[in-house]
Amino acid sequence: MYSREECRIDLVYALYKRFEKRYGETLTGTIVKPGSS
Repeated sequence: MYSREECRIDLVYALYKRFEKRYGETLTGTIVKPGSS
């Protein structure tokens, strides 16, 4: 079961993934932790 906080993080992450598809590398390079690519 999710706590409310975890649910919110999941929603934000899902939105982020949507934007990532739209805007691609620009967003990825900005938001994703440095060194993960």
